[in-house]
Amino acid sequence: MSAKRTNMVDSIAYKLTQERVEYEHKDKWNRNGTKDEVGAIIYIDNMDFEPVAEWASKNKIPVVCVSNKKKQVEDENLVINYILTNLVDDNNNYTDTQKEFLFRKGIYGLINAKVFELVKDKDEYINGLAIDMRGCKSKYKDWVFDFDSMNESYSWLLNKNINQNPKIEQKVVNFFLDRLYNDSDKEIKYLIEYVKILRSKKKITDVFVCTKEELEKSKKNQFVQMILKNASDNHKIFLVNKDKLIENYREVYDKISFGIIVYDDCVYRDYLDNEYSLGFVDCKLETIKEYNEIFDLMVKKLGLRIKKESDLNEF
Repeated sequence: MSAKRTNMVDSIAYKLTQERVEYEHKDKWNRNGTKDEVGAIIYIDNMDFEPVAEWASKNKIPVVCVSNKKKQVEDENLVINYILTNLVDDNNNYTDTQKEFLFRKGIYGLINAKVFELVKDKDEYINGLAIDMRGCKSKYKDWVFDFDSMNESYSWLLNKNINQNPKIEQKVVNFFLDRLYNDSDKEIKYLIEYVKILRSKKKITDVFVCTKEELEKSKKNQFVQMILKNASDNHKIFLVNKDKLIENYREVYDKISFGIIVYDDCVYRDYLDNEYSLGFVDCKLETIKEYNEIFDLMVKKLGLRIKKESDLNEF
């Protein structure tokens, strides 16, 4: 229950969707419905509470109240628990990836976990609990978040590639690392889906940073070849000589190794060697601006456009 769609509402909806819990968002209260249709009510404190509390008490439906302060409740039959947070009033306009950061790794994620704990098991509802999170802070800072597993990394990349705004160019810097373009199940699935995305006519520019020796070696890799063969007006491909990049723009090289993807609202960066995660995501607007400038420099000053396979011979 919430009178308007807020960041808090979106956050809780995100968690419930992740946990595959059915829910319905109501922005105004009506007395229709039976107790069999409602497992619990999550009430966001921006609308009249009295009719909600009265119906919940009568039908023995527990309430989780997300508010910046406790309610004065006289009804002993009402089962109600509180999550106390000042984020009820958070009206900041976040980007999609910033929201995901907050909902998964940030302070909203901590609140989500507590809300879900209170509603997940209807046979073990407690009553009168108040969890004060008004002073809590997330360990993640500066709009940078990591992944907890390889599966989470691949899942995020696939979803982000698929859902990227088709009108905005997706900019990718690739390095030929042994752990990429290999025959692992996760990598094969990712690359197959990536080729499908290329063929869907989304705007993507792939830059391959390599030496001549690495390029020759890559010609034996079926996935690299599939990517190279999908060059088009929408999918542009450039080669950048790694030796020249290091010699002339060492600082740039250090910032892009070992691969990046510049999306419309974040930058994804690969790790060289991490057994738990492929990389991390930076949602800061200044980072997006910086990497867009780096990408443009590489393409305009160092990039060789590949329109057909024979163009590789010019590298």
